[in-house]
Amino acid sequence: MLGSGQLFTLSLVHAQHPPSLPFYYSTQTLHRASRWSEVVTHVPCGGSALSPPGRLLISSTLEEIDGAGNDERNVLGFAGPTSIWSDCRTVSFTGAMTFDIFDIDVVEEEGNLEGLILHEMGHVIGVG
Repeated sequence: MLGSGQLFTLSLVHAQHPPSLPFYYSTQTLHRASRWSEVVTHVPCGGSALSPPGRLLISSTLEEIDGAGNDERNVLGFAGPTSIWSDCRTVSFTGAMTFDIFDIDVVEEEGNLEGLILHEMGHVIGVG
């Protein structure tokens, strides 16, 4: 628990994705959102005109980042906050995650998609 405050709710929007969004991608992102909602239960912020107290909205996209990558460098995804509370400068109320469309199938096949999504959501929330 982050402290006394508002209940924490995390909502996810799949934005700007190709029409053939892999089923496992949308399923895994929803499962990870549910997991973070179990871990972070309250936020110490009062809300704003743009968002009710305790709400975090994450936009998720699949797009080309660096292609299929190589052994030296391969960016699977990146994420971070896009708006933070005025009374809690370290807590976001909106954020965005982007995953490389060229890597998503391989990450899923290797069994790492769940961990990748959980990791990137953590960046939006403010962990790391």
